[in-house]
Amino acid sequence: MQGRVLIPYWRGPEGQGINLGKLFDAPAPISITGWVQGWAAVPYLEQGPVINDTSLRQFEALMGGNAGLMMVFLN
Repeated sequence: MQGRVLIPYWRGPEGQGINLGKLFDAPAPISITGWVQGWAAVPYLEQGPVINDTSLRQFEALMGGNAGLMMVFLN
């Protein structure tokens, strides 16, 4: 939640990701179409180290398929 490692975002350029800490610190109304198109994610996109697919899959397996929920609980 401190934004040290970013979450990959499929619309962002290489080396950018979503800062989950910033998303929770400054929430905005969720627009599904905005996140799909990319404009709603712009305030939360940052340049930095992005978690890789292997680490994310391992965490998902460790949490029994509830990685998103556990990320919120653990932080």
